[in-house]
Amino acid sequence: MSDDEENKDEKAAPKKKPVVLFAIIGVVLLGGVGAAVVFAGPALGIGGDESAAEAKATKKKKKPKKGEAKAADGESADGEADLPEEDPATAGIKSKISRLNSLVVDVQDTDGSRHHVKINIAVEHPEGKEEEFVTLEPRARESLILYLRTLNFAQATDPNGFGKIRDEVIQRMRKAFGEEFPARRILITDFVAQ
Repeated sequence: MSDDEENKDEKAAPKKKPVVLFAIIGVVLLGGVGAAVVFAGPALGIGGDESAAEAKATKKKKKPKKGEAKAADGESADGEADLPEEDPATAGIKSKISRLNSLVVDVQDTDGSRHHVKINIAVEHPEGKEEEFVTLEPRARESLILYLRTLNFAQATDPNGFGKIRDEVIQRMRKAFGEEFPARRILITDFVAQ
């Protein structure tokens, strides 16, 4: 009988070990997650300090003031890129994005060799204006071709001049679309010169 009791005790003992092991693993994992939230949470905007998350959100929304310096390539003084100007007339309207077909033009280098410049444009506009966009796209393409052909290769590849190119593209696109098409934002989604 004593052998039976010993066998029962040996069988019962291993069943307790996995439960204790899982409990220890659970406590360690919860401690690791807690430590991650405490140390990395404010940087990720989760948990803990709400003022850090608010500061991060306001930093993203901050726009340079009129007197603030702006870099020549369209970036603010703190290195963040400025968004293209939004048309105030369409600011609160639900919008959709339409894309112009890729546009490739040749530009010349100072020695006369030709290089390709490829540009892709996305236009944010109010919903329901997709058909008008398709109708006006040839005007916009022609306007871009005429402008991009005036550039030389050095201008197209100068990183400090991209802000000027972007501003000119936006201005010409708005003019090509005219008053009848309310473009909310015009974005250069791809610009390659090679």
